[in-house]
Amino acid sequence: MEIIEAVQKGIEHVKTERGSCYYYLPDGRTQRFKKVEGRWYEPQDLLVYVPTRDFLINNGHNESFVKQNHDETGYLNLIKSYLGRRTSKKNICIVDRNGMLVKHSKSLSEISSVFALFCSGSEVDFYVPVAKNPRLDFYPFDRNHYGNGNSLSAQSHLGHKVVKIVFRDRNL
Repeated sequence: MEIIEAVQKGIEHVKTERGSCYYYLPDGRTQRFKKVEGRWYEPQDLLVYVPTRDFLINNGHNESFVKQNHDETGYLNLIKSYLGRRTSKKNICIVDRNGMLVKHSKSLSEISSVFALFCSGSEVDFYVPVAKNPRLDFYPFDRNHYGNGNSLSAQSHLGHKVVKIVFRDRNL
């Protein structure tokens, strides 16, 4: 289920362990309300869900990379070190199985597998599979893309674990 389907199937938003909510908008974007600040952030083009370290280990993904980070905190600190900073050459790219950049949630329905590539410059340091659909205990990763062609830039955010999926008529 991708975002347009999520809206059609009645998902209103997901809630994180710190109370932030990611609302699904009818146009295929999402918008975060950060509870601790009491404010809305601008709508985002893309939302996927990053698995926990334990999920990766239990499912045989990137075991050597994951096991180097001995706990969830180390794993999260490593991921956060790749969040776009203007002074850093590290970056996270969301791609399909062919390595094509995914910029909008609307295109997720056409893609079977989605991955987060963690890159230094033009080199891929490691990757993790990400979920297109909301999943309990996964971390929301949202992104906006700006510009086009060679001047493309992005703003990214990694949220806290999803603890609740809220439907218009029921909750998980």
